[in-house]
Amino acid sequence: MHRCVLMRFIFLLISLFFTLTASANEAMKYYEQALNHLHAGKLSAAEIAVKNSLKLDLNYLPARLLLGKVLLQTGKYQAAEKEFEQSLQLHADSFAVVISLVEVKLLLNKSQQALELLANHPQLKSESKYHYFQANAYKALTQYKQSLSAYQLAIVMEPDSAEIHTALADLWYKQESIISAQKEIQQALSLDSNYVPALLLSSEINKSLEQYEQAAQAIKQVLTIDKTNKQAMFAKAGLLLSQNKLPAALAIALKLRELAPNDPYAKLLHSSIVAQQGKSKQSRRLLTDIRQQLSGVSERNQEDQQVLLLSATVDFVNTNNLSARNKFSRYIELYGENSNARRYLAILSFRAQKFEKAQQHIEKALALNTYNVDLYILAAEIYRQGDLKSKQLAILAKAHGNFSSNEKVRQHYVASLLDHELFDEALAVLDKTNPNTSLQNKTILAFMQLKSGLYEQAKITTQALLDEYPGKVEVLQLAAELTLKTEEDRQKAVYFLEEALVLEDSFTPALTALAGIYLQQGNLIKVEQYYKKLLTINATDALTLQLYADLAIKQDRLVLAMKLLEPLANNNDYRNGRALINLYIVTKQADLALTLIKQLEKEYPLDEALLLSKSRIQAQLGQDALAMRTLKILYGLIYDDSDKLATLAHAQLDILDVVSANKSIDRIKKLEAAQVPEYLQARYYFMDKEPTRSLKLIDSALNEYPDNRVWLTLKVRVLISQQKLSDATTILSNLYKKQKNRNDMQMLAQLYGQQLQMEPLISLLKGWIKQSPNDDWARAQLSAVALSEGNQQLAIDVLEQSPTLDENPIFLNNLAHYFLDIHFQQKEAGISTAASYDKTLTKALTYAKTAYKLAPNIAAINDTLGWIYVHKDQVNNGLSLLREASARDATSGEIYYHLAYALAELNNIQQAKSALAKAITLAPAHTLRSSVTAKVNN
Repeated sequence: MHRCVLMRFIFLLISLFFTLTASANEAMKYYEQALNHLHAGKLSAAEIAVKNSLKLDLNYLPARLLLGKVLLQTGKYQAAEKEFEQSLQLHADSFAVVISLVEVKLLLNKSQQALELLANHPQLKSESKYHYFQANAYKALTQYKQSLSAYQLAIVMEPDSAEIHTALADLWYKQESIISAQKEIQQALSLDSNYVPALLLSSEINKSLEQYEQAAQAIKQVLTIDKTNKQAMFAKAGLLLSQNKLPAALAIALKLRELAPNDPYAKLLHSSIVAQQGKSKQSRRLLTDIRQQLSGVSERNQEDQQVLLLSATVDFVNTNNLSARNKFSRYIELYGENSNARRYLAILSFRAQKFEKAQQHIEKALALNTYNVDLYILAAEIYRQGDLKSKQLAILAKAHGNFSSNEKVRQHYVASLLDHELFDEALAVLDKTNPNTSLQNKTILAFMQLKSGLYEQAKITTQALLDEYPGKVEVLQLAAELTLKTEEDRQKAVYFLEEALVLEDSFTPALTALAGIYLQQGNLIKVEQYYKKLLTINATDALTLQLYADLAIKQDRLVLAMKLLEPLANNNDYRNGRALINLYIVTKQADLALTLIKQLEKEYPLDEALLLSKSRIQAQLGQDALAMRTLKILYGLIYDDSDKLATLAHAQLDILDVVSANKSIDRIKKLEAAQVPEYLQARYYFMDKEPTRSLKLIDSALNEYPDNRVWLTLKVRVLISQQKLSDATTILSNLYKKQKNRNDMQMLAQLYGQQLQMEPLISLLKGWIKQSPNDDWARAQLSAVALSEGNQQLAIDVLEQSPTLDENPIFLNNLAHYFLDIHFQQKEAGISTAASYDKTLTKALTYAKTAYKLAPNIAAINDTLGWIYVHKDQVNNGLSLLREASARDATSGEIYYHLAYALAELNNIQQAKSALAKAITLAPAHTLRSSVTAKVNN
């Protein structure tokens, strides 16, 4: 019987595996069909095919990108925007998606968003389209000076683009520089005499100059190219209207209505013509039709009583705080006091930590509505945060009188009584509310006494409880707490807590307390066991997640720490959000850090710590101008605080903004009784390329404090800048011998590497890894150095020995690469049997699959697994992954060589040649070039 069930289960697993594999293969087939349709110009067929692909695999990135391109070409801009944004979330390469997304944003009149998107991807500045679309965005925002600069950069990079010259002509025309506009139009038409946008703009310019014949000729040329071109038809109607040729203009308008019956602009044109013909009734009917079609709440109706309150509430729910505040205030101004409006205004002020304002709003709300229990609780919290404890207690006492059976009010009231050390009153409330729960009330009383330092009373109460209720977990927990507090007897406390767990193995207070005791004892294995147990009971418990994350950080298990903190940060938890941001920075995940900061900034705008972190992340992303701007905002916030200005100056030096650092230092000098810290001054001199002055301050400090690590480390940096690498190495190696500091280890490793001292470098990294086995950077460096020295076995061993290998996709991917290389070496040398090197390839596949499972959105991992599949004769699976890899990294020649090989293997020679051409352009000297070229051309 059991065997039968087991076999059915195995069969189910096998069926599921093959179903998933089949779905992936079918998704790829539909994608390849869509690609062929697109190349043939069959856009509708391409859209259907690529949507079929996505039905089978929603996260198949190449299909997502292709759908965006098809939708863009068919004018479905909002849908295209959605697809491109989802592609970014799936980690598409910026070169493959950002420019297209910017184009869509501009077509949707989202110019500011387009500019922000470009600013966030400075690596695209090598593309002429970057500057072209940047110029278009600036032009749409009437920032003409910036637009001109961007157009000029685009033209320098692509001088033969009729599109760019036409756009620049339009900029000149908007600024009424007709001669310059005509010059650019002529240049555009000399490059492409049938370029429609240039012809249309030429017509518009000639019409403005009343050169109607030339204007008409340009429109005629467009309609010869495309007789249904709507823009040309609108232009022709406008040209006829300007010449007062109403019947001819009306004929054009009617043609437009036939082509697009619901186009509001065609209706508007029609309306203006019939109005000029004196047919006002028909004109009004058309205008009414337009208003209905473009329906929305008019400005006049936006302040309707119900609409305004609803709109304000929606803004509040969506955390559009400023808009919500303005609308609620406007509502009260127009329609008088309203308790709900005041309640929302109180919450908005509370969010902004404006407690006095919050107090005013909530008191007005309570005056209007004394029957809403939530208003009392909100008022109590506002008073508490505003440090008005007496008012807090008074409002809760009133609430308890009005709502004596409300559990939430009771909890807040008891907590406030405890805060005021009114223990008898608190117990009286508990007894009155729970007259039959003497155990609970007495236990709470004992905890109150313990908290207030009334240890003798707490002992008496606890002992009485132990005598009366020896088998109650809460009493055992209380006894353990009392023992730790009064006797510091951990062993006895552990006994009480373990007894509690015998009675109830999921009693979380005891588990948490035991974890704390073992943490103090340094027994980290036990601590982790208790944290894991707690998370099996409640996977979202904030305290456990936070404590476990702290432990993981101490153990250098940063991946685990981030995983634990992420759910907390997603709830706008400021403390844990800050911690997670720092982890993202340390692990070079700047995109994730910036996203989290933007999320926290909604709740904590202009927070100094967030601004400082934001600048560091922007610098890490190469967005130096944005980082400088962020620190400039911070400068304004801390203008009169010399200590904070010193921190700011260091941050400015970190991003090489020496000018701003000098400004901050000058400001410190101007503040009364403030001095510039010598270390900051020495660092400034160093960054300002005055090493002699810097060394003078450093040596002076070292005369007084010869073993000071901070000053010695700065001296090392100055010596490195002077290329005195041997002296720097001597100082740093001595520092490292005294205290094995990670920053010193990393700098020393870099010094050894610069001087090609490989033996001491390998020894250093081995020693550090022995001490800190979870340091992924050191492990990765050692593996890379070993490989460069021809020690392939060490390169493999050091990664396979990582304690966190199963959760490190980069190491797994590297190992897959190493074993794939061994497979190729064995195959080429012919020194092993087919079974032997197939075994090596299978090992590579195992590592690659695990890496992909952990990080399916990384191009290198897609590429490795795809390339292995190709060599395991699973070419369709390989092709699907190689498509994803090329979508996520459009600048890797190696990926395109792999893609070309896979396509050739499937006899798709046309696409193989296209991929090969791109590979050669990106990496002309790659070792795969000759073999892949032979494969494609064979």
